[in-house]
Amino acid sequence: MLSEKQIVTTLKSQCLHGKEINPKQSAKTLHQLGLVYKEKSPDKISLIQSVALMTSAALRKPENVDIIATDLDGLCLHILNLAKATKLDVDNAVAEVKQKIALFRKSTNEQPEKLKPISDDLAKKAMKKQRKKRVLSVEKIQEYVSTTYTSIMQVTASNIVAIMGEPPCKFALVGMGSLAKKEITPYSDFESIIVLEEGIQNNMKYKNILEYFHWFATIFQIILVRLGETILKFLAIPCLNNPLNEKEDWFYDAHTPCGISPDGFAPQASKNPLGRQTKTQKKPWTTELIKPVSEMLKYLKTEEDLKNGYNLADMLMTTCFVFGNNSVYQQFEKKVFEILGNHETLTEQQSVQLNKDLHKYEINEIGISDKFDVKRMVYRGASLFVEGLGRLYGSKTSTGFATLRNLLKDGFINKNEFGELSFMFAISYEIRLRAYSSTSGQNDIRMQKHFDFEPDIMKEFTSTIGNEAVVDCITTCNALRIFLMARLGHACNETEQILSQKTSIS
Repeated sequence: MLSEKQIVTTLKSQCLHGKEINPKQSAKTLHQLGLVYKEKSPDKISLIQSVALMTSAALRKPENVDIIATDLDGLCLHILNLAKATKLDVDNAVAEVKQKIALFRKSTNEQPEKLKPISDDLAKKAMKKQRKKRVLSVEKIQEYVSTTYTSIMQVTASNIVAIMGEPPCKFALVGMGSLAKKEITPYSDFESIIVLEEGIQNNMKYKNILEYFHWFATIFQIILVRLGETILKFLAIPCLNNPLNEKEDWFYDAHTPCGISPDGFAPQASKNPLGRQTKTQKKPWTTELIKPVSEMLKYLKTEEDLKNGYNLADMLMTTCFVFGNNSVYQQFEKKVFEILGNHETLTEQQSVQLNKDLHKYEINEIGISDKFDVKRMVYRGASLFVEGLGRLYGSKTSTGFATLRNLLKDGFINKNEFGELSFMFAISYEIRLRAYSSTSGQNDIRMQKHFDFEPDIMKEFTSTIGNEAVVDCITTCNALRIFLMARLGHACNETEQILSQKTSIS
């Protein structure tokens, strides 16, 4: 067998600026690299990376695809034997999940199509009525998508219990990020942790108990990777995309679809139960996200959050139950709320993070760059700014619509602002959902020649949602950003109302 270095040298010769010249040819090389990573067994991260390499190789449909499929089956059997699984088969689990995802996407894609464009010529009263109706429709879609996505992850977890045997203690598989905020799409990655019942850490067999869940998490991620929608960069394979060395981050995977996958292994990601396993010079330790309740709660402490340094505490403040024992999750959630209850407004950590978001998601690409990032410039800002507004006024709700309702109920925003912000939030999600559905994946980049809300980059959205609706979504998001910047002490007129700060962004 060739060495890893020799294989990478070959792969580089098959690429131009990191992009494969002939995918069918480079597939054979990725297959070889996958076999090398199998030999790094029993390291669980390397095994997942091996599965990803072979899966990606098979997707390129080379001449030796049957050999790759055989080796992939052998690899999965090897992993199940290492895990001491009671059922040596993941193929049926992968097939079942694939089928459910296909039905899920078909059903989800049909729902936005039922929503008609909002005419720009409506009278003010009629326009208001149509926008309110649109908000309610999008919220229903969000609810459906998050519920169905959760059910698919439940099926995945249930299959793993069947493979691994009954768990040695009570536990809860807990969702984070967009799933917990009900902003998930049928093409989103799965951010999660595993919370164990409190007291299990005192069990004499705790090390063995943890190992069960290490393998549970590993097999879960392998099933998601075998869906064929995990781009290799997410796996942070050191010889291809080393997040700690820019010179070794060279490979561009343009042939693996970007869809449902586990959260990546890069140090700044790693929102999965195995956590951050890559040690860095500044952080020579690992962070595991399989913990009993009290141990998981320690990540909410300022010193622990700063130590880990990848926004983990913020993620743990918004979670949802996915699978396992709901009472374990309820205990964890209750303790999180108790910690949050000690903070009526933004904590110092949250202020720092919100400040970063306000600068990161400034609308500065329109009409300047030839590329426009839909997620970063439309959806992400709207989501984070509504969340920041809620935290600014002490709201403890997890979803955007619920946050806005609380702010209205408590008098922090008026009815007009509530209507405008709810509409912005709804349209931003609809834009993202349509963007992913139209390209069958997380394809956020849109090319533009000139942005003036004319045909170029927003044509696909203005034609299905309405020109003025899209304009108002983006300008309201920008106005909210300006308001939040003022509240954090930036050079903005703080006395102005949120929505009176709308300005042209063309």
